Amino acid sequence: MPQQPIRWQQPWPAARHPISEGKLMSDHQQENDYLLSSLIAMAESGASMGITLHINGTIITGNLISQKQYAEGVVNSLREPMENAFKMHSDSILDAFSRVGEMPNGRPSEEGGPIQFEFIHLSEAKLFAGTNLIPTDDGVLWRGKLTSVDGFSFGRLS
Repeated sequence: MPQQPIRWQQPWPAARHPISEGKLMSDHQQENDYLLSSLIAMAESGASMGITLHINGTIITGNLISQKQYAEGVVNSLREPMENAFKMHSDSILDAFSRVGEMPNGRPSEEGGPIQFEFIHLSEAKLFAGTNLIPTDDGVLWRGKLTSVDGFSFGRLS
């Protein structure tokens, strides 16, 4: 099946870009880092890229994905266990999880500023705890609050 072209929407209207208005980055990082928000906007449009996050001293590395891709991955991971444990209700439970992928990941900010994304999603995520890598296999799906991210770097650690 041919891939559909990636449609990217800026997280802010061009005329309202923080730099074009001569504002300091710190004025716009109170809720979300606008550079990281731009990467999330790209992921929400279908792009995926390696990223490493720093959150309260923990390092998390993986592939940045959209909320929809995250929800689809969760449903795929839960399908068999849910069907085994909750035969009568598995479809409705899985449907509720899949609807998360259709929900918006954030809200427009006031006065036409950048979109305020709420969550960041990773596939094949691994956490570094000291010198230990958790998990040691292919990684997991991961979802975190964007406002909890202290810093990030491009690419994945191995």
